[in-house]
Amino acid sequence: MSVPRTILRNSSQAARSFTTRATRLTSLSSRLSVPSRQIATSSKLLDENVETSSRGQDVPHTSFTTQPSGHARSIVLMRLNKRASPFEIESFLKSKGLEIKKWQCRLDRFTFQNDTRCFIELATEEQAQKAIEALNGIEFMHKSIVVAPMKDGFVWAKKPESSHDSYFFDVNEVSPSEALKPLLEERRLMFSVQPPGWGPKIGGSGHNDIARHHMERHLGQFGITCFSKLAPFYGDLKQRPRMLCFIDFETKSGADQAVRAFDDKEMEGCKVRLQPCKLAPWRAHQVGKVDKALLSQLQEKGLASTEPYEDKFVNSDRTKGAKYHKMTQTQRMEAIAAEKENGGKNAKEEGTKKEAKVAV
Repeated sequence: MSVPRTILRNSSQAARSFTTRATRLTSLSSRLSVPSRQIATSSKLLDENVETSSRGQDVPHTSFTTQPSGHARSIVLMRLNKRASPFEIESFLKSKGLEIKKWQCRLDRFTFQNDTRCFIELATEEQAQKAIEALNGIEFMHKSIVVAPMKDGFVWAKKPESSHDSYFFDVNEVSPSEALKPLLEERRLMFSVQPPGWGPKIGGSGHNDIARHHMERHLGQFGITCFSKLAPFYGDLKQRPRMLCFIDFETKSGADQAVRAFDDKEMEGCKVRLQPCKLAPWRAHQVGKVDKALLSQLQEKGLASTEPYEDKFVNSDRTKGAKYHKMTQTQRMEAIAAEKENGGKNAKEEGTKKEAKVAV
């Protein structure tokens, strides 16, 4: 019995189609059989060709300078005295026999104080272990610090720029002079508002959010790059506007326009002031601890105080202050009276001893 030509033709076409598909799959399989070494090399080249500069317009603010890696040689210092400068932290670690290979410390661009943490990479794993065992809980600049291993997921990264974050990394990407450029160019202003300011609360994050909202709404048109931390009012009702924060503007022209528009006028029912900024003695002292040449430059231009300043928070014993701070007012008065009484007794005892020595 003969097979119809139509069936034979369809069978022939199906066979050719299957052969063609098999050939394509074989060809694709041969193209995908790339040695693993070549894949790793290509991946490495791709990583090396990715631009990581945070100054480019097309690069996200979350771009990293270094990818995550093992941190067996790295430690993190926490609960640091915020007045400790990078040089003082480095000197402290070197005095303990540690060799620093890399570190990351954030400073506030308005106060030049650290954010109470510092990330350190040491020369060896043994040094890292030694530092954790020997330094954890030790007192540094009148504060008991915490030293712990660095987490595996930590990444050495550049700071994402934000108007709500006044910190910068003390590294080559942002130098101290770059952080104070708004002050040098006279586009940093001190913003003051009549107490108690805006909002239902005297203090707290809610009150600060409302204040920042009003500032951004009215002053944002002049080009704001950064706010400092907002100062609390503590509930006083003084008539004169009180300093709330510092504001950095993009240009001096924008800062001047903001002054003309709002200085000594009302904003959302409260009188405000926008005035030129000059570093107070304690701020100037902190800048000098980081960069003495920069402080001299600011003082020559009349932008920083030349008055000598002694940092009593660092150079004096504040344990009594901390003890009294946790007491109620009645407990505090009783404790002070008891110390005075004991001090008087001790003075009498010392006087009696001296008289006895003279008599002898």
